[in-house]
Amino acid sequence: MSTFTAGDTGKDFTATLNHVDPVTKVKTPANLTGATVAVHFATPDGPLSVTATLDDATAGTIRYAWADTDLSDARMRNWSWEAQVTYSSGKIGTFP
Repeated sequence: MSTFTAGDTGKDFTATLNHVDPVTKVKTPANLTGATVAVHFATPDGPLSVTATLDDATAGTIRYAWADTDLSDARMRNWSWEAQVTYSSGKIGTFP
């Protein structure tokens, strides 16, 4: 769950996508080399899906520069989101 401020477009949305070992809970950055990433936000006014850029593919970091209307007053409050990665192999992985 993330909270965003109405009208803010100065700071990009950034995230690090990690694989988490189910036993040890150790996080390892996802290698996103050659991948595309769609970020799906669940907002109070309905879904918002965008394409993120790879900030550092080997470190698993992504970035999205907000459009002027993305953070309108009507869309405010808490949002949940997930990143859907399509790897160069065609396989798909989803990160919370």
